[in-house]
Amino acid sequence: MPASSFPFPEWWKVAATAGGSANVLEWSSDGDRLFWGTLEGDVYMVEGFNNAYSLDQADVENGNNLTLSAVQTILNGAAPITGLSADPSDPDRLLVTFGGYGGNSKVRVIENIGNGNNVVNKWAGVPAALQGMPVYDGIILSEASQSYVVGTEYGIMATDDDGATWTFENTGLDKVPVFQVRQQRLTWENNPYEIDYVTNQGVIYAGTHGRGAFRTEKYLSVAPPVASQGTLNGVSDVVIYPNPASTSTVVTFSLNTRTDVTISVYDLNGRMVRRERPVSYCSGKHQMVLSVQDLATGTYVGDVQAGNEKRTGRFVGSRGF
Repeated sequence: MPASSFPFPEWWKVAATAGGSANVLEWSSDGDRLFWGTLEGDVYMVEGFNNAYSLDQADVENGNNLTLSAVQTILNGAAPITGLSADPSDPDRLLVTFGGYGGNSKVRVIENIGNGNNVVNKWAGVPAALQGMPVYDGIILSEASQSYVVGTEYGIMATDDDGATWTFENTGLDKVPVFQVRQQRLTWENNPYEIDYVTNQGVIYAGTHGRGAFRTEKYLSVAPPVASQGTLNGVSDVVIYPNPASTSTVVTFSLNTRTDVTISVYDLNGRMVRRERPVSYCSGKHQMVLSVQDLATGTYVGDVQAGNEKRTGRFVGSRGF
C-alpha cells in the first residue's frame, strides 16, 4: 500500500527556538496560545493558532503567510518548570509549578497574559517547613478558578481560596511523589461521540512514583441522561456536511417513528451557540439546513434530539472556506 494512503500528520515548526530545554507544553483554553516551560525555569508562548490552518500560515521555516506571533517570554524563573495548567474559563491565566529542592514560590499563576503577564505567588500559605519541597504538576479546577490541586513530593495538596491556605488531600493515597495531575474536562454535553460516553466529568487523576495511578470523584459532575435502551424514536445515522462549512451545513438523520426533532449546536467548551425550534418529522431519512455563517471559526458539535434520545456529530465552522 502506498504511503499516500496513510493519514500521516503534517508537522509545523511554530517556534525557531524553544529558549531552553522544553519540559512541558500546554494550550490555552481557547486554543489560540501554546505555552511551554523549560528546565531552565522560563515560560514561553506563541499565539495566533485560531487563525492558522496550514503550513504556509504556521511554519516559521517554510511558511510565507505566517499568522503566528513571535516567541514571547511570559515568566523568568530559576527552578525547572514541571507543570503548566491553563485556566479552563480564562485564556489569560496559567498555573505554573516548579521543581527542585529549596527556595519558595513553587506554585504561581500568570494573569493578564499578553497584557502585562502579572505573576502571582500562590504558595505563601504553605507551612515554612514545606515551602522548599518540589511541586511536580498542578491544575486549575474547571469548577472554580481560585481552586488548585497540585502534586508534590509528599502527595496531593489543594487550596480553594486562591492559595491563602493549603491542605494535604491524601485520603487513600500514600505520601509519595505525585508527578502528574489531570482533570476530565470533557462533558457529556460537548462530547463528540455518544451523548452518554463521558461519565467522569470533573474526576481528578493522579500519577505517582511507584504507587500507581489514583482518582477522586470529589468533583464529579452531574451524570448525563441515560440513553434509551430500546428503539423508541430511533434517531440514527447523523451526518453533517459539508465539513468544514462557511455559510451553511446540512444535518442528515434517520427516525424510526414520527417525533419532534430539535437541533442544537455547542462549542467545545459546552456552550450552546445555536438552537433550532422543534420540527415534527415522520419516520425515515431527513435533512435540515443549518446556518453557520455567524459562528466563529472553530470546531462544533451538532446535537440532534428526538424525544428523549440524542445523537451528535462534529463539524468545523470556518469563514475562511
